[in-house]
Amino acid sequence: MSAANTFEDFLANQAPQIDLGQFVLNLGTAGVLAGLMALLYARWGRGQSHRTLFAGNFFLLTMTTMLVISVVKSSLALSLGLVGALSVVRFRTTIKDPEELSFLFLSIAVGLGLGADQRPITIVGLVVILLVYALLKVRGGGAGRPGALYVHLSKLTQFSVPELEAVLATHARRVKIKRISEGEAVFLVETSSTENLEKMRQSLKAKLPGVQMLITEYQDLA
Repeated sequence: MSAANTFEDFLANQAPQIDLGQFVLNLGTAGVLAGLMALLYARWGRGQSHRTLFAGNFFLLTMTTMLVISVVKSSLALSLGLVGALSVVRFRTTIKDPEELSFLFLSIAVGLGLGADQRPITIVGLVVILLVYALLKVRGGGAGRPGALYVHLSKLTQFSVPELEAVLATHARRVKIKRISEGEAVFLVETSSTENLEKMRQSLKAKLPGVQMLITEYQDLA
């Protein structure tokens, strides 16, 4: 019998041995851990407009990764087939925020760990990572921080750009001019809290009574 035939028989006779009870336990654990990631991201994630919607992807990604690894881990033939299948996949969606990409990688890591039946280390690792993430957000004031915003001012009459910039800078950590035209101006501002946005609005109304102010999230226009 040739070496080629031996290798072909080895591949043909391999069949993944999956314990159904362990599989269901891992799948349930994947759902719980994905829910924990989704909860924290929806609470503290930087994507203000679509956090809950984006967090829903964690369930599918974590559980799908866990399913794939559970099936292919004990079969060399399936592992080789998976490599070939993934080589033709192309992802076109752009990830705007590195934090989103980090959570996607974390979801994949959890799926890999559970698919490999490494529940204790996966659970402990995820809990530690999320605790560090929550601690950084709480200490940095992430819960009430609106982040970078576009401030669109219209119906401006006899205004001075340095004057407008000075008013905004009083209540913002960073102010950058984006566009100036007749009767309107757009600034990119970064403030530490929503309370500062209200103070900014009141200051502008007091300085320029007829001004209209529109605030738009920076990521929505990126």
